[in-house]
Amino acid sequence: MFDRITIVNVDGRPGDLLETQLALVHSVRQMPGARCLLLSPTKPANLMEPIEHVRIAPMGYLEYSLFVTYTLHQFIETDYALIVQNDGWVLNGALFTKDFFEFDYIGAPIHLANVITPDGETLMRKFSWVQRATELRQTPGTKINFLMNGGFSLRSKKFLKAPSQLGLDYKLRPPTMIVNRAGEQQMQWPEGDAWEDVYHCVVNRAALESAGIRFPPLNLAAKFAFEHLNPILHKDMDISKIFGHHMKARRLGSLDPLTIRFIWLERELRPIPMEDKVIEAFEKLGYKLEFAT
Repeated sequence: MFDRITIVNVDGRPGDLLETQLALVHSVRQMPGARCLLLSPTKPANLMEPIEHVRIAPMGYLEYSLFVTYTLHQFIETDYALIVQNDGWVLNGALFTKDFFEFDYIGAPIHLANVITPDGETLMRKFSWVQRATELRQTPGTKINFLMNGGFSLRSKKFLKAPSQLGLDYKLRPPTMIVNRAGEQQMQWPEGDAWEDVYHCVVNRAALESAGIRFPPLNLAAKFAFEHLNPILHKDMDISKIFGHHMKARRLGSLDPLTIRFIWLERELRPIPMEDKVIEAFEKLGYKLEFAT
């Protein structure tokens, strides 16, 4: 089954990318038979088995989004690509189900969704769309296009080719400047314009669906992966029995012993809704926990 999948990471930064390599290797160990591929500017000096390396030019996040949207398909020889990153990997390969193959794009449902009703469209944030989805489930003419995180996502070869084949534009509104967590001045585009997962799940969703691209129902996406949790969406779910995860504060620090390294302070993580459940799930899965100090 896993021989239909290439586990792939695209990273525009030079260097050994140790965390990324750990995420790739741990994921492929969970999915024997899958191909394991790293696309980055420099071949790591200590490339871990069984990773294959392909050299690409250095690039930033916006270029990454364009690369994944329009050209990643040229490097994928299998039916599907599973994108992993240094902050998102497979938790338990035994939880992969053939149902995932029924869809062309699947990732963790996250905080943002485009709610379409007969009265118009509304982009809802902070998981406010989950309650709205429950209320509108039986309302004719209503659709919830929920965003699924791209940093850990399964995509069919058909999906990877679609934006180029359909000639879909990547439109950006003017950015503003923000100061990021590192204290650097950084451009930020409104409503995640530069995020390729927003492009797929919201901006061009209708065009992709018209071309036969299939997106999964919410309950299946929630079983595939998680980023942050929501009391309604993840109610009564055993978080340790979800296939994978993605979240920028979580990094894989070691495979022996299996260690998750949180790059945020514990006091920053604990107030996040249900993040204590995430921490408990990693402990249940046998991870050693390390928090930033």
